[in-house]
Order: sequence, then structure tokens, then C-alpha cells
Amino acid sequence: MYSEKTAVYLNTIGKTCTDCGLKYYCWERRKAHSVSVFKQIEKMLENGAALSPQTLPNQFGTECIQSERLIKNFIIEHNVYTANRLAKQRADALRTAVRVQFGALSELLFDLSEELEDTLFEQKEQSDLLEELLTYCQAEYSHADVFSTAQYRTVVIIKVPFRQEVLEKDAFLKDLESICRRGFCAPVITPYAGSFKLAYFEKPLYTIETGEFQIPADGNRACGDVMESFRDFRGNSGIVLADGMGKGIDANINASIGAGMMAKLLASGFSPAAAIKVVNAVLMLKDNDESFSSLDVLLFDGYEAKACFYKAGATTTFIKRKHKITRLELSCLPVGILENADFARRSLTLEAGDVILMVSDGVTQGNCEWVDKLLIAEQYQTPLSLAKAVCESAAKAQGNAHEDDISAAAMFVRRA
Repeated sequence: MYSEKTAVYLNTIGKTCTDCGLKYYCWERRKAHSVSVFKQIEKMLENGAALSPQTLPNQFGTECIQSERLIKNFIIEHNVYTANRLAKQRADALRTAVRVQFGALSELLFDLSEELEDTLFEQKEQSDLLEELLTYCQAEYSHADVFSTAQYRTVVIIKVPFRQEVLEKDAFLKDLESICRRGFCAPVITPYAGSFKLAYFEKPLYTIETGEFQIPADGNRACGDVMESFRDFRGNSGIVLADGMGKGIDANINASIGAGMMAKLLASGFSPAAAIKVVNAVLMLKDNDESFSSLDVLLFDGYEAKACFYKAGATTTFIKRKHKITRLELSCLPVGILENADFARRSLTLEAGDVILMVSDGVTQGNCEWVDKLLIAEQYQTPLSLAKAVCESAAKAQGNAHEDDISAAAMFVRRA
């Protein structure tokens, strides 16, 4: 069995030299010389050099009476070899990515079943009262349950065949609070297997108010940074900032995949460690080009004012408490590069009045001391005004001709 490279030589000889009168001279008496010439021709093709009888090495073009035909056949065979090699590499990459993805999905399902089994406990008496309330309101539903979590928080989940206005009104919310003896936030509504799921979470003690602002690179209409906000089934709120490789529409697509999938998976209750494996596998499968993206994730537990930061290739996060700035820098590779992806993680307990600033690397290019000074010197009334000031200051510092997308998400921690 010949190697694929050897097949290039043999097929070229078969198409060019079989009926040539000099075949005995080239491939019997001077075989080693001819093979060395073929190897040099191969290197020339791989380096993008133009082939002609005049550029063939070792004066082979003047010796070979079939030089033009030889060049044509060699190029055809080499292109076939190159295409087969790339196809094989792509197939190997796809098999690896699919294996990783199925492994990640398996882990996700196990992760979710463990989460639901360990953290949700049905409150039968309150569930019965909830069903009576739904009947009284003439609401159509398939399931209605009141749960308590391992942290003694109350969660109400109602599955309905279609959206019903009565279940989203303040009057129903007040009746629900009377049944459960808890205060609830407005429902989080998500599509669920052809129907809808309404989740009512107990009101937390702390909330985060968020403002976002972006300036695309070089005046592009599409920004390569994408931000997504979400709430998960535990009542946590969060935000994902993804920075796609490069800029423009291609970077936006990669960042949208990263931010969108991560936010949806986290909102569904999957852990960041499991969710990042699926996002990584999808980016590796996307196309032949490099498709990696950084991920910067914040999960905020409003019941305990606990913030968990997850970074994969993401830049610095700034945390302001009164007149002190803490920089959070965690080193980890972006997603979509290696088979195994993971987050670098850190948790902090926050207080009312704290400010969190998540940015893309378009903000932190070079010295970022000015970000500290801006946070301390100015008292911004809203997160949006802070995020806008950060982005505009970064663009101005780069002469308004910035080559990278600039994005900022500011969050104010408030007592509910």
C-alpha cells in the first residue's frame, strides 16, 4: 500500500511518462535525481510558487520533453492529495467535537437531574391551594406546583398550553403570595415543549440594576461583542459578555453563539462547568475557520448578595466599593480552541451600593488606570450612564480610530 504522497508521484508518472521515450533515462538510470526534483516541486506548490518549465529545479524543465504536461498533472494530483488531507483532518476534528459534545450533553442531563432532585421539594398543601386558585381564575394548565429549595426559598412553576393574561397580572401575584406567604417577582416565561412554563421566584433581598453600552470597531455596524442577560430557575440573575475573534459580522456570529447558548443553558439550570463544554463543542464544529470567543459570566445570588464570576479568555472586571477598586483578573483560554474547555472562577460577597463593571478587551487595551479613576471620581446615577462613559472614554483614549470593539456592562447592587 503506497502512501498518499507517493501516490501523487506515481499517478503523475503514469499520466506523463508512460509513453515518453526518456522514461528509461529519468526513472531507471536517474531515479533518485528525479524523485528529489519531485520533492522540490511539491515544496514549491505548498509555498505557493508558480510552476513553469523555466522554474523547475535542477534544470529539469530543459531536460524533460514533457515538462508542461508534467507540471499540469503534478498540480492536479497534488490538489487531490491536499483536498483529501484537509477532508481527513476536518473529519477527525468533527469526530472529536461530536464525541465531546455528546459527552457534554450527557453530563448536562446528569447535572440537571441531580440539581432538580437535590434542590426542589414539593409543598403538597400549597400546591393543592395553587390548583384551587387556578380553577377559580379559570386558567388552563397541565402542571402547577409549589416547591421549596434546599435554601428554604419558594419557587412556583406552572405549565400552560398557551399564554394567559390572568396569570401575569398583579392580582394573581398577590393571591399567590397569600397562598405561599412569600413575596414573588413577576414570572419568568419560557417556551416549554410546545407550551409555556411560568416560574415565580421568591423576591430576593438584593437586586442588580444593569446598563449596557457598545461602540463597534472601525465604524462597523455589527459589533463583535455580545451581551445577554438571564435569570435561572434558582432565582439567580446573570449576564454573559462574549467577545468573538476579530471584528465585524464574523466576530458577531461567534460571540452570539457563545453568549446566547451560555445564557440559555444557565437559565435552564445547568452549571457553568457543564454549559461551557457544549458551547465549546459547537464553536469547534462551526466551520473550517477559527471560531473562538471569550466568555465573561456573572451569576448573582440576590438572596445572599453573592456574586460568582466565570472567565474564559475574558479581560479584567472592576468592582467598586465606596472609594476602593478591586480588579478581578482570572487567566483561562477562550472557548472554541481546545477540546476541553473550562472556566476560571471566583466568588465574592457584595453589599448594597457596590458597582460591578464588566468590559471587553477593547476597553482595557494598554493602561487601564483611567478606569479606576473614572469609577472613583464620578458619581453616575444609572448603570447605563456609567457604561456609556467607560466606552466613550476608551474610544477617545484610542483616538476614536479603535481597531477593536468596545463594550461595557455596569451593574449597581441595590437592596430590594
